[in-house]
Amino acid sequence: MPASCPWLSQIERFPPFPPSASSLCLFLTPTSSAPSITSAETFKTRMATPQWAPLSGLLQYRPPRVAVFLAAALTVVAAANIRTWRPHIWFRMATSLAHNPDHLMIGKASISQLLEELESRRVTSKQLVETYLARIEEVNAKVHAVSEVNSQAIDIAIERDRERESGQIRGILHGIPILVKDVFCTMDGMNTTAGFSGFVGARFDVESAATRKLRDSGAIILGKATLTEWLALRDLGRCPNGWSPVGGWAAGLFHDKQDPGGSSTGSASATALGLAAAALGTETDGSIVNPARSSGVIGLKPTSGLVSRSGILVASEWQDSVGVLAKSILDAAHVLTAIAGNNPGDPSPQPDPRDVLARPRPADGTDFRQFCNASALKGMRIAVPRHVMNAKPWVAEKFEEALEVIKSLGATVVDGATFPEWTLQFYENNKEEMEFSFSASFRNNVETFLGLMKHNPNNLHTLRDVVRFTEVTPKEAPEQWNYNTLVRAADDGDEADRDTGRFMASQNLRLHIGMDIARLLDKYECDILAVPLWTETPSSIGGNPHIAVPMPPHPTDYPLPSKIKFGRVSTGPNIPTSIMFIGRRFDDGLVISAAYSFEQATHHIEKFRPIIGPTAELFKENNSKI
Repeated sequence: MPASCPWLSQIERFPPFPPSASSLCLFLTPTSSAPSITSAETFKTRMATPQWAPLSGLLQYRPPRVAVFLAAALTVVAAANIRTWRPHIWFRMATSLAHNPDHLMIGKASISQLLEELESRRVTSKQLVETYLARIEEVNAKVHAVSEVNSQAIDIAIERDRERESGQIRGILHGIPILVKDVFCTMDGMNTTAGFSGFVGARFDVESAATRKLRDSGAIILGKATLTEWLALRDLGRCPNGWSPVGGWAAGLFHDKQDPGGSSTGSASATALGLAAAALGTETDGSIVNPARSSGVIGLKPTSGLVSRSGILVASEWQDSVGVLAKSILDAAHVLTAIAGNNPGDPSPQPDPRDVLARPRPADGTDFRQFCNASALKGMRIAVPRHVMNAKPWVAEKFEEALEVIKSLGATVVDGATFPEWTLQFYENNKEEMEFSFSASFRNNVETFLGLMKHNPNNLHTLRDVVRFTEVTPKEAPEQWNYNTLVRAADDGDEADRDTGRFMASQNLRLHIGMDIARLLDKYECDILAVPLWTETPSSIGGNPHIAVPMPPHPTDYPLPSKIKFGRVSTGPNIPTSIMFIGRRFDDGLVISAAYSFEQATHHIEKFRPIIGPTAELFKENNSKI
C-alpha cells in the first residue's frame, strides 16, 4: 500500500482491502503522488486496467450521473483527509448502490448460488472460507456463535479447489463451508466440549457419522458452533439459553434483551448472520426449532435416527435428532440429503414400537430437495390442535394469517383437531414417571460419550465425576447456574440400575404418548399438523419430524414483557416468530414439501433485521474480500 495512504494503518482491524485497493487509494488521496486524470480519454484508459476494475464496475452498472456523483463524493471525503474514514465501508456502500453484479452477498447467498459461483470459477472455496472467517472475526466477540474455528479450513478449501479444477467433485456440498454444533466429535484437532470446560483438550477415537458424511459430500467443516451447556440439561429452568463456560453467553440478534434460544444457539445465530453457509444442530426437545425461531432462520429437525447420532452427545436415543439450521428450506433439504442415512453405530433401539404408525423409512441416498415443490400444499389436509396452543395474542394473530395463506395455496385446514390423550396438562400430571427414564438415559448417554475419549484430560469417566468437577470449578459458575439436572440424572441412573421395572414403565409411557401425533393425523385423516412454535405437542417425545419456518417479526413498538428472566425475552420489538409443521415419523419429505410451499408464498425471512451483523463480502470479478 502506498505511503500516500496514511489512514490505512488505522483500519487494520477491519476487513482488508482487495489487491486493487491501492489503485483506489491513489485515486482518492490528496497528495502530489496521486494520479492526475485530466481528460476523459486518460480516465477511460485508466478504467480499463485490472487495478481499477472495482471502480470501473461502479461506474459501469449505474446511470452515469449517479456514478459520477458517487465517485465525486468519495473523492471529496478523501481530499478532506478525514482520518476516521473507513474506506472499505464507503466502497462497499458505493458498489452496493451501483448494483454491481460482481458483488456476492455471501451472507444471503443460498447453497445453490454458492455452488454455481464455485462451478463457474467466479469464486473459490478458499475465498468463501476466508470471507466467512472474516465475518466471524467481526461479530463473534459479541454474539458468541462460534466456539472454535477449524485451523485446517483454509488448507481443506485449497484442496477442494484443486479437486474441482481436476473434475473430482466429492458430492453435493463440494467446497461449501458448514459449521457443526460443539457436540459432534471430530478428529481434526478441534475440541468437542458440549460447552463444558472439563472437556477442553479432550480427543476422541471416533468422528461423528454426520461429520463424515459432510466431508464425503465435499463440505468444509468451518468450525464448532456454541450451544447451551450440556444440551440445556445442566439445570432446567435455571441455566440460561445460549450460555456455556466454553462459548460464553450468546446474544440475541434482534433486540439487546433477546433470549437467543437453545440449545443449538450458535448454529442458528451463525446461520442467520451468514457466518457459514449452514450449520448442523441437534434437538432433544426444541433445541433446533427454538433457536431457529429466535434467529429468524429455518430449523429442520428430522425424524429421530434419520441422521445417525453416532459420535455425538445425545440426551435420549429415543428422541434426539441431528438437524439443520439454514437460510431456506431448500438449503436445509440440501444438507439433509448429504447427511441422512442409516448407520450401524446409531443408538436407535430396534425395533422401535412407535414405527407401527410411521411411514416407511426413506431409502438411503434419498434426495430431499425433490420435495421442494411450491404447489405441494394443494390438496393437503392440515390439522390444527388449538387445545394445546399457548401463544401470545400477537403471535396467535400471525398464525391465523398463516392459516389463510395455507388455505389460499389449496390446503384444507382441519381446525380444532384434538389429540386422543395429549393435553397441556399431560406432562405435568405424569411428570415423575415421564422424566425418570429420560433422566436415567441421559446419564447413560453421557457416560457413553465419555467412553469415546482417547485423551480424557480431567479423568472424567462417570456423570458423578462431571458433577464433582462442576462443583469445584469456578469457570463453571456452580453457584450462579447450579447443576441440579445433572445431579438428578446421576441419581436416576443409579435407581434405574436397581429398579428396571420402574425404568421400563416410564419408558413405555413415553413411547405410548409419543405416538399421539400419528393417532391424531389418522383420526382426522390429515397429512401434517401446523402450530405456532409456542405449542406443546408430543412431537419431540415421539421423535417426529418438524420444521420451524418464519412468520413475521414482532412490530418495532411491541412492548417488552413485565417479567424478564435472566434479563432476556423471547417476545419483544423486532423479534422473529415461527410456524411449525409436524409430520408422522419418517414422513420427512411431506413435512419439507409443506414448509417449502408456505415459505415460497410468504418469504418472511426477508423481513428480519438483526441489530448486529458482519460486513465482509466478496467481489467475484477480482476474487477478493472487501
